[in-house]
Amino acid sequence: ITTTKYIHYKEINVKKGDPKDETYHVTFLEHISDKIRTKTKSNDIELNELEKNHYLIEYNDEIEEITVITTNQITNEDARKIGGLCTRKGKTKQKDVVFNIPLFLKDKTQYIVEGAILSNFCFDVFKSCKNKSIQIYVNGEADKNGMKKGIIYANAQNLVRWLNEYPPNVLKPKDVANVVKSLAKAYQWKVKIYNKKQLENMGMGGIINVGKGSNNANPTLIEIEYDEYKANRLNKSKIKKQKVKHLALVGKGVMFDAGGISLKPSKGMEAMKYDKTGAMVVIGSLVSASKMKYPIKITALIPLVENLPSANAQRPSDIIRAYNGKTIEVVNTDAEGRLILADALAFASEKKPDLIIDLATLTGAIMIALGTDAIGMFGTDEYAMEIINKAGWETYERVWQMPVWDEYKNMIESYIADVKNIGSEKGYAGSITAAMFLKEFVGKTPWVHLDIAGMMNYPSPIEYMDRGARGTPVRLIAQTIEYLLQNNEMVQK
Repeated sequence: ITTTKYIHYKEINVKKGDPKDETYHVTFLEHISDKIRTKTKSNDIELNELEKNHYLIEYNDEIEEITVITTNQITNEDARKIGGLCTRKGKTKQKDVVFNIPLFLKDKTQYIVEGAILSNFCFDVFKSCKNKSIQIYVNGEADKNGMKKGIIYANAQNLVRWLNEYPPNVLKPKDVANVVKSLAKAYQWKVKIYNKKQLENMGMGGIINVGKGSNNANPTLIEIEYDEYKANRLNKSKIKKQKVKHLALVGKGVMFDAGGISLKPSKGMEAMKYDKTGAMVVIGSLVSASKMKYPIKITALIPLVENLPSANAQRPSDIIRAYNGKTIEVVNTDAEGRLILADALAFASEKKPDLIIDLATLTGAIMIALGTDAIGMFGTDEYAMEIINKAGWETYERVWQMPVWDEYKNMIESYIADVKNIGSEKGYAGSITAAMFLKEFVGKTPWVHLDIAGMMNYPSPIEYMDRGARGTPVRLIAQTIEYLLQNNEMVQK
């Protein structure tokens, strides 16, 4: 495959209505319904399953009906799973699905829609999908605003999944730049693209040196400005006093990470096309904010490189200088994400934002600590971290706060440079020392770092997502922005 043509992700829409033909109808029943009361003892297993999972799904292919029985403990995540499982049934049979939402589940509309759209995703650029996407309908007592939000959030996540699935020989930094330019026209973003020569003149030593080993991907920095706050601030009836008026988002964009001279093991290396997840999430988050018209200013910075070994690649022992002037001893070239983020974070801090959030598939150590079900959160702003934690429970892209104590700074001290790019050679506190390294480049700006390495892909399907790119945590960032606009005081624990 030699083409670099970008094929646009087509958003999955959800229609309001009640089609009659060739459609699976999903009907919801409460646990206290007559159907449950008339269950016989032979169905005790099903009843136990209902009490355990808070929902029970019964499929009737003969009459194309799906019955969902729920308890009053059903969660938002349960609703996503229901939406995903019912949509998956329709895709298997190549039949559309209509969700008949009753009044008692009206407030779950958003999450049912999210699960349905995420389950309906199909990446068919290089191979036809076994089960092609179908049409989703919503009928009954659906929450109109929840439905809109669910459509926007899920499509933004699917956009991230779509971009992440592209391999590095097809999607290169210049192609990402073209994607951003195309989106900028639709959403009135201001965009600047910094090329290799400009980055050299700016002193972006981290981005330049990490990218030296590749002839496939020229080091690039994309700057995007979204400013709906400016458009709304003159109308005081539409915007409340905000603690965070200007947010900076920074996303790690390593298009492929072989580790450089410090070469990674070959097993599983193909998943390193997902090392650009942080950058793609920033793009998806901006799309969400734009569609929701969130009244906030966002400056997004996306450094894009490829980390390969070659005669030109940086070496362990090299000393490089970051954008803010600090010198870095490169001890391990596979600790490259923090080097490109160092430049981007220092550049972001010059913009004087109220808060910086960076997203990066930064360390394998965070997977040792938290596995694949949580995001490691580090930072200097307790208010922002409480907001993010609250948003994580809403979107089920949960975070766990990790320490950034001064004692850990000793582990990244270098005797010949200001800092070194890894801490302990034994791997002690690997994700913490990576965060401490980043902290050196944000100055006094309030800052939160999200290590999403454990959340970049699913090796096997879940209820509402197939294997492959997860697109996490784009819904978390979108929800965080919404909460930042709603809360001016510390949230309650």
